[in-house]
Amino acid sequence: NGEPGIVFIDKMNSDNPTPHVGPIESTNPCGEVPLLSYEACNLGSINLGLMMKKSSSGWEVDWDLLEETTRTAMRFLDNVIAVNNYPLPQISEMVQNNRKIGLGVMGWADMLMKMGLSYNSEEGTKLAGQVMEFIDYVSKTESIELAKERGSFNNFKGSIYDSENYLFNKYRGKSAGKIADEKWAEIDAGIKQYGLRNATTTCIAPTGTISMIASASGGVEPLFGLVFSRLIMDGTEMLEVNPIFKDYMIENGLYSEELMSQIAS
Repeated sequence: NGEPGIVFIDKMNSDNPTPHVGPIESTNPCGEVPLLSYEACNLGSINLGLMMKKSSSGWEVDWDLLEETTRTAMRFLDNVIAVNNYPLPQISEMVQNNRKIGLGVMGWADMLMKMGLSYNSEEGTKLAGQVMEFIDYVSKTESIELAKERGSFNNFKGSIYDSENYLFNKYRGKSAGKIADEKWAEIDAGIKQYGLRNATTTCIAPTGTISMIASASGGVEPLFGLVFSRLIMDGTEMLEVNPIFKDYMIENGLYSEELMSQIAS
């Protein structure tokens, strides 16, 4: 009878950053970005499998590298908004007035494999919260820096950020253990002084094709398979072997093309 869809849209609109501009009516084709009329999605993904360093006890998250990469990605995506060609003037106006960015991740399963954590473990779930909390926090601080240099998004006045302690109130008591409550209060103070460059900064996309290009696991999903067969355009069959799994098999003297074919089937 349509009620679930209505409830879903209402829930999305409760987090609409610019309710004064208009309601969220739909999403982009893959469904991860709630959009106003004439908005476009501008996505990028950090390969978490590369945001790591080796220590005496094994692999761990390289938080400094993750911060640097997040800041670089934010600037890259904000530049995309500036240089992109838009098919309609209404799209150009809406996108540049809200400047929404969807910085997400891929290679999450790869990070867990390197650290020896199960996908469904409590440790893995806790780390997921810490990683995304950190990216969200850093992306907001970089959006403030961009606002200092380039100005806040045009529809900032009247947005959810144009209020007292919005992020502090939203995240207070909900930390995954990486960002303290007072850090969000500091961001609110920065937003009050300089504004925010982007109405949104994060998003989780499935990253099907770009994960394949980057030899990374897709989005935040478990591995599609340790090994799978892919037919390319001329009909050639190609085995895709997860590089972390491949290294493990080689190190333990277990790797062979025959075994990889058996795993794929």
